[in-house]
Amino acid sequence: MNHDPRLPSPLELALLQLRLLESQPCDARIADLQLLLSLKLHGPQTAERLQTRLGVTNSSISRMTRRLGDQNRKGGSGFGLVTRMKDPAEGRRHLICLSRKGAELVQ
Repeated sequence: MNHDPRLPSPLELALLQLRLLESQPCDARIADLQLLLSLKLHGPQTAERLQTRLGVTNSSISRMTRRLGDQNRKGGSGFGLVTRMKDPAEGRRHLICLSRKGAELVQ
């Protein structure tokens, strides 16, 4: 079975999950890890781009970015691994990017 080089390998996902668990006990999902690695490999992206790249729905991207960001969907603390910023090319659009903490985790 050939692996698509544009996607994180299973080994990369496993290593990232171990680093995440070492840094803070959590219930990180594989899709969360794929999102983090996609941001590492491709830089800041729109929710729509991540949706296409990861093959998930827009609501899934929204849930993941809230959980991986500063606040989860229930109003509790998130992981602080991603942030949102205005897209300099299109002010009405936002980009999802790794926070400093997120970048350190996936280095």
